[in-house]
Amino acid sequence: NIALVYLHGFNKPNRALKKIKYIYEHRSGIDQTSHHILALNLASIYIKIKKYDKAYHLLQKCKKHFIQNKETLPSRLVTTYTNYGEYYYHKRNYGKAIQHYELAAALAEENHLFRKAMVIYKKYEDLLVKIGEKGKAYIILKKYTKHHQIALETEKTEADKYKEQLIISEQKTTIETKKAEKSKNISIFTLALLLLCL
Repeated sequence: NIALVYLHGFNKPNRALKKIKYIYEHRSGIDQTSHHILALNLASIYIKIKKYDKAYHLLQKCKKHFIQNKETLPSRLVTTYTNYGEYYYHKRNYGKAIQHYELAAALAEENHLFRKAMVIYKKYEDLLVKIGEKGKAYIILKKYTKHHQIALETEKTEADKYKEQLIISEQKTTIETKKAEKSKNISIFTLALLLLCL
């Protein structure tokens, strides 16, 4: 996770690579899914630093596992397809790049991964512009805009829900604090009465 913060948050792929590579090479006692998630993260970093062949070998390992676990790990399969799209894009195999972007986008939409769908459509649109498919690029750009809007609305709704839960939690804490203070006062009063009785 620290490596991913370096990659996506600070845009320092080389620092991310150092951390992920160390974990990947010294892994022991982790399950198959964690192993493949590590491999996928490493592949994403290799794509970012333009070491496409190294990324490709890792993606081959990941693809089979994430297809077998498509129902539980759709987000990982979307990332795998997207990385394949980028790999083929930079290898100038535009047909296969388009094929993988479309697979990634369809799966992202199917699983309501709107932010991922938005990112995929932007990459897809860039590719179409590059190869001169301006008409199709415009259609994909509209899809990007749509998913950008949906992602923003979804995130706003989730943020509002979180705020509501936070308010409820704070109210409960206030009630509990008041109960505790009342209980404390009663205990002190009872103790005082007992002392007077004594």
